Amino acid sequence: MRCPYKEGSEYCWLCWNWNEYEEYCILPEEERQFQLIDEFKDIDPKTYNERMQVLKDMGLIPLHRAVKAGFVKQQRSLSDFGVVVMTHE
Repeated sequence: MRCPYKEGSEYCWLCWNWNEYEEYCILPEEERQFQLIDEFKDIDPKTYNERMQVLKDMGLIPLHRAVKAGFVKQQRSLSDFGVVVMTHE
């Protein structure tokens, strides 16, 4: 998803593309995408756990939960609600 947040906002800390040591987005402005760090939980668990600790230390866990809940809500489909979609060939 194209990044809707201003660089340097507290939301940046939730994004995988945020360089937390130098505090900047690693992607050029025209290519910025918001990628919630949870997407990389299984790919790089060590870095994910370190980033989650930083969020905890900064008091951003409630914000992380809210953003994560929004992502889950967006990813639901009709089948999640028991609706069967039929196709005609």
